[in-house]
Amino acid sequence: QPHYEKVAKLFNGPDAAHPGRVLMARIDCASKVNIDLCNRFSVDHYPFLLWGPPPKFANTKWDRKQEKSEIKLIDDGRTAERLLKWINKQMESSFTLDDKKYENENMLQNNASYPKQVVQAIYDVAEATAHVLQKILEHKVLLK
Repeated sequence: QPHYEKVAKLFNGPDAAHPGRVLMARIDCASKVNIDLCNRFSVDHYPFLLWGPPPKFANTKWDRKQEKSEIKLIDDGRTAERLLKWINKQMESSFTLDDKKYENENMLQNNASYPKQVVQAIYDVAEATAHVLQKILEHKVLLK
């Protein structure tokens, strides 16, 4: 979905305007290798966007019926603008799709003790990578 990529490029990649602030990843639930992962998070429609701290994705099974979960279903992300508005509300930020990378931005002190500066995630790339590696080892794909 190109509109999700617009938002992802603000936070991920070499030209990110706000690197490290939000981690975005895309998982293809139609791929057999991701079925267990998608089932673990009760994926039942596409696109299916989740928000939460990265460790919660690695160590949690999510169900939308859970009331007290740090993982939230993003229910207003049909366009890049709406998704970014939703993210801004969660982080009390004012990111825009026109934000550009500034070379001197890396000189700013990042203090991880500020809750709004803690990296949030829509999905955890490390978890997906570990899952794929597990499937590769299980099915001995590297030996074929």
